[in-house]
Formats: sequence, structure tokens, C-alpha cells
Amino acid sequence: MMWKVKLDETTACELAQEQVNGISTQWPHKIKEHQCADKSWANGCTVEGCTEGFTKRWLIINDNKVETTATTGDLAIASLTLDDAKGYECEAEYTANAVSYGRTMTNQWGTLCLPFEIKSDQYATCKFYELKEVKETEIVLTEVTGNIPAGTPVLVRRNTEGTNISLNATDAAITVAPAASSSANGFSLVGRFTASEALPENSYIISNNKFWRVSDLTSKEDVKDVKVGAFRAYLQSNGVQNVRMMSLSIGDDDTTAIDVLNAADEGEAEIYDLNGHRLQGLQKGMNIVKRGNKTTKVIIK
Repeated sequence: MMWKVKLDETTACELAQEQVNGISTQWPHKIKEHQCADKSWANGCTVEGCTEGFTKRWLIINDNKVETTATTGDLAIASLTLDDAKGYECEAEYTANAVSYGRTMTNQWGTLCLPFEIKSDQYATCKFYELKEVKETEIVLTEVTGNIPAGTPVLVRRNTEGTNISLNATDAAITVAPAASSSANGFSLVGRFTASEALPENSYIISNNKFWRVSDLTSKEDVKDVKVGAFRAYLQSNGVQNVRMMSLSIGDDDTTAIDVLNAADEGEAEIYDLNGHRLQGLQKGMNIVKRGNKTTKVIIK
């Protein structure tokens, strides 16, 4: 049997069946995309006898193809830049030769959950905290001074006058999902790599340096639901606690609480010096801050 090969409308030549078979094993390749066991993607030729093998290997990150640095071996990419507007979704675990994340944070306190390990001692612009205790109207935190595993939700405190925080790492292992968080007294931090759906009514979000109960926020006429953005976390309650808002403090009862400082700044507290003289605002040195029936010593350096 002979095959006629045509170019446009002109017959160029006739080929025997065995000649056609020989050509079809080399051209055109029948390329098929498929997902590998490690959740990477690859090109392979389905033509019997084709020796081309895999021509590409890539990851699907946020619905985009990102080529790996090698077609075989451990998964790795050159760089990864995390963006609040996009979040992060990928089925594969891999290494990023360089990864970075930045955020504008106007408030002093926020939440954070990143898919790479944070080396807390490398950053002078912020500190990181986990839950230590949940009291009646107060959340007590303890500082995390070691490395924070990838995907672990934490609270972050900006300790500079600027409004930006920036975190980065090299040769970083990237995880696929948030990990278990710190918990205390029936509360736990729940981390997100992507923006959340509407949060449960008995959960709390951080706003203006305090945790506010979702049900109190949604009770307002102009609030339909409450969500958190990508690379953030919210406080989940088992239903035991049911206060409107909970202030943040660091360490034990005798340390300075951030809500006391906020109250002083907002004129909601009475401030005295060590001699009992009323002050108009916080001053350098020791301040005695009285708010309701609670008195706290605040040291301003």
C-alpha cells in the first residue's frame, strides 16, 4: 500500500506503509501533559519507540506554570514571590532557591502564616508570638525566638516606625498547607495561605491591635460577613469564650499590655508619674496607667 504525501494541493511523492511508520515515530511527536507522583507536571511523547523522553517539568502555582530548575531529581524552582492579592496554592512540595514576602502593616499587631520557615532572629523590624493563655478579656502571648516551621500561624508585632515588613529566605522548603498552631484554653490560631470564606461567628479577627468577635462585627448593618486575607490567621473558639473583644498582652500580668498603651494614646486612661502627678500623656520612664479598676506600670524607653 502506498501513501500520497501532499504539499498544499500538489502531490509531492508516494510513500510505502513502512516509510510512513518510520516517520510517524519521529515526527510529529504526540506530546501529552501529565502529573507525576511528586505532583509536578511533565511533557512526554506517547508515540511508540520515541526516545525524546520528558522535555519539560513544571509546577502549577496559583494556576500558572513555573518551570523547575531540573527535569529530573528533587523539585526546585529559581524564585517565589508571595503576594497578598494572589495567595498561594500548589499541590507539590519543593525548594525555592529564593522566596520573599512583603506586607504593608499600619497597625502594630497582625497575624502571619507563610509556606516557608521563618528564622525569627533574622528580623529586626518585627517579632513573632504564639498563644500562651486566654483569660476573660485578654490574650497572653509568648515570643517565639527560634525558627518557626513552614505553615505555622503566628502573631507578628511590628516594632519599627515604618509600615512595612519584609521576610525572605534562601533554599527554602515550601509546604503545601498551613500546619497546626499554638492553642490555649480552647482557642487556636488557624492559618491561611489564601483568603478565607466567611468566618464562623464564634471566631475572632485582629483589628486595631485587638481580637474582635466575628458575631459582633456581623451584627452591624453594613457588615455582611468577615473574612481574613492570604497569609494571615484568625482565632478559633470552641464556644467557651464569648466576649466582644480581647486585648493583647505579652508575657505575664506584670508586663506591659498593648491595650493599655492604646487606651493611653486614645485618652481612655488616667496617667500618673511615680509621685502621683496627673500626666497628659505617656512620658519617658515609669508611667502609672489607670484604666477602670486596673492599674498598670508602663515603662517608656
